[in-house]
Amino acid sequence: MILWEFLKQDGLSRPIVIALSNFDELNFGVADFWSYFFPFEDVQEQFRVILTLWMQGNARIAVYRRRMRRLEVKCGSDWHHVYEANAPLIFKPRKPVAFISN
Repeated sequence: MILWEFLKQDGLSRPIVIALSNFDELNFGVADFWSYFFPFEDVQEQFRVILTLWMQGNARIAVYRRRMRRLEVKCGSDWHHVYEANAPLIFKPRKPVAFISN
């Protein structure tokens, strides 16, 4: 595993972690959110766009009860989720209780 931690700094309001693991898996982490994007060849461009949007303030983590998290990106005036973590199989919460963003 190769792991990079970027601490809070100009242009970055909170620490983030980016990793490459299992030879073909890209990871993005912030606060208590962690994602797995794979295989590398198929997701590298999407991952790059998500990181760029995060740095621009156009991506966020929607925080739901019971540890469910959604990575969302802004498209025009709407937010679309691109990754979901710890989501229950049957019941999906409707409203986030908070947002994490850059």
